[in-house]
Amino acid sequence: FRRVLFRSTCFAEIQSRIAYVIITYGSSPVLKDIFLLQKKCIRAIMGKGPHTSCRPLFKSLSILPLCCLYILEVACYIFIIKGNIPCHGDVHQYGTRNRSTLYTPQNRISLSLQSPYSQGIRIFNKLPRILVTTSYKSFRKNLKLWLWEKCFYTLDEFFLFVSDF
Repeated sequence: FRRVLFRSTCFAEIQSRIAYVIITYGSSPVLKDIFLLQKKCIRAIMGKGPHTSCRPLFKSLSILPLCCLYILEVACYIFIIKGNIPCHGDVHQYGTRNRSTLYTPQNRISLSLQSPYSQGIRIFNKLPRILVTTSYKSFRKNLKLWLWEKCFYTLDEFFLFVSDF
C-alpha cells in the first residue's frame, strides 16, 4: 500500500510538473539535478539505498526516467506537426533511402541544435519505423512502452542505441 501511495504522489507532484516544462527545458544543464532528484525519489519509494541502480526500479514502477520523458514529449510534438515539416524527398529529387525521414534544418549555431524542434526531428527520425507509421494515440502508447523497456538515461545513450538498432 505504501508503494502505491508513493507512486501516486510521484506522478501527481513530480512527474506532472516535469512533463509540463520538459520540452522547454529539455536540453538545460539544470535537468541533470532534477534527474538526480527523480532517482532519489524512486529509491525512497522502493526503500533502497543511495548506491542502488535505478534502472530496474524505474521499470518495476513503470515510471519513465527524465530523458525518456523528454524523448516522449518531443517526439509527440514532432508527430503532431510532422505534416508541416519537409521530408528529405521534398528537398531534393534523388531516390535515397532516407527520403521519407524528416528534413533536419542546417544550423550554424550550436544553440539551435539544442532547440526542441531540431532535437525533436533528430529523435523522431531515429525511432523505429513501426512506431512512426501509426495514429497519434497508438504512437504515444507504443513509444511510452518502448521507452519503459529501454529506460534511457541520456540522449547520447538513446542515439547510440538506435544507431545500433
